[in-house]
Amino acid sequence: MLRIGVIGCGQIAHGAYLPTLHQPRRGVALQAVCDSIPERAEEAKGRFSAREVYTDYQKMLAESDIDLVVVLTQIMHHAAIARDCLNAGKHVYTEKPLAPTYREAKALLDLARRKGLLLTAAPLLMVYPDYQFLRSIIQEGAVGKVCFVRAHSSHGGPETFESVTDHGNYYREEFAGKIPPIYDMAVYGLTIVTAVLGPVRRVSAMSGTAIKERRLDKVQIPGFKPYTIKPKVHDNCMILLEWDGACFGAVDGSFCMRYNKAPGMEFYGSDGTLYVDRGRMNLEIISTVRGFNRPSDWHTLKVPRGRSGAREPWGSALGSHLSRCLADGAEPAFGGEHAVHVVEVMEAIFNSAQSGEMIQVRSTFG
Repeated sequence: MLRIGVIGCGQIAHGAYLPTLHQPRRGVALQAVCDSIPERAEEAKGRFSAREVYTDYQKMLAESDIDLVVVLTQIMHHAAIARDCLNAGKHVYTEKPLAPTYREAKALLDLARRKGLLLTAAPLLMVYPDYQFLRSIIQEGAVGKVCFVRAHSSHGGPETFESVTDHGNYYREEFAGKIPPIYDMAVYGLTIVTAVLGPVRRVSAMSGTAIKERRLDKVQIPGFKPYTIKPKVHDNCMILLEWDGACFGAVDGSFCMRYNKAPGMEFYGSDGTLYVDRGRMNLEIISTVRGFNRPSDWHTLKVPRGRSGAREPWGSALGSHLSRCLADGAEPAFGGEHAVHVVEVMEAIFNSAQSGEMIQVRSTFG
């Protein structure tokens, strides 16, 4: 049985992980939950079948019989908590990003390796068979040599969604960094395109504050009073990426995209183009490559049976995948080495936006 402890019982925990994390029939148990707000921790314990509840994660690490810690706290706290968990001998999965800087992320990976522990980070999209199919057909040459990729990785801002926490923290540097949409949204596009195309070599970016005031009125906290915030952080970012062989990419990371009908991703190659719809993995292709060749117009490329269908919820997908990896000694589909590379890319985005220069990326991953 894989015993899991969760640190942070806010919006992401309630919305994405806790509802399906406890799966004892599949060998995964929600052993403990922890939140600095006692009422929130107690509510999570009662709603999601946790066996223990804590308000101090250090106490949880010392007392609870857990194997894996899932870190779901605010962005800028991930690295320090993950380090404490690894030092306590626990495997770790953190929400994105793994850390705000490459130095911190690499130190975490080195620590995990020294201790023989698993270190993984969100997003866990590559665990899903349809994303694995996307990667496989691109790498097998469905459009020939990929020359350009575009990925949308944005929304209209955290305040546009209902929340059980104050999403004004997404606009406060001490909680979310100087360019929050990089860590919160661009990380999805960056993770997918690097998983498909491999390590990025150079980065260029622009960022700024486009929407000067944000109204926060969708917070479901008893007694919460709506308010307006004037963010000092950047809410809008455009990113250019370079891979080996003059392959280029464009990824947006923004809290300014209120509505969008554009495709989630597009891969342009020497012999065709692959269009990836948003949400579900709906693929359309024009290709002259044998096996994909209907060059006269767009046609649907079906995801094979066994790789399509409804995606498993994040909580159960996380627990079952990591349970299998630990049992088999296998590398997770969303491993720490890849997460460290994505952190270096995000740091390069910030440095490029600040300096106006193209930034070299040195890390790689298998």
